[in-house]
Amino acid sequence: MGLHPYKNLTQWFASALFGVVFCSLQLVLQIQMHEAPGIAGLFFVLGLIFITISIFIGTDLFSKRQISFEGKVINKEGRVVNVLTTEEKLKQVKITVPEVYGQLEVNQMVEFKLTQIMKMPVSIRIVENEPEDQDETVHS
Repeated sequence: MGLHPYKNLTQWFASALFGVVFCSLQLVLQIQMHEAPGIAGLFFVLGLIFITISIFIGTDLFSKRQISFEGKVINKEGRVVNVLTTEEKLKQVKITVPEVYGQLEVNQMVEFKLTQIMKMPVSIRIVENEPEDQDETVHS
């Protein structure tokens, strides 16, 4: 089940860069007009926040590094799926695609791939439970 998060990351990255440009222009205008230094400080802080957000999103977008883990779905609450990993750690994954969310069931083994920094689901694979008694074959 592919979720295609890189489309959303691209949109968020463009929005963050727009915020950086907007705050930079407002900061320059406020400094040139010599009015309300508090507003110039506000645009400076907002610009730093947008720069930080764009660095995080850009790192995920351009590096394409992923975290992978396997586990069992414990429960579903709203859009959040709680998964008990094979290392016995509880992880929460937010799934915004209703079709994908509907296919997940409680006590189902799944493999998740998430982006490294933003922890957005890249893909979800349902792991088929292999029969445990493969050794017991009938020979005639």
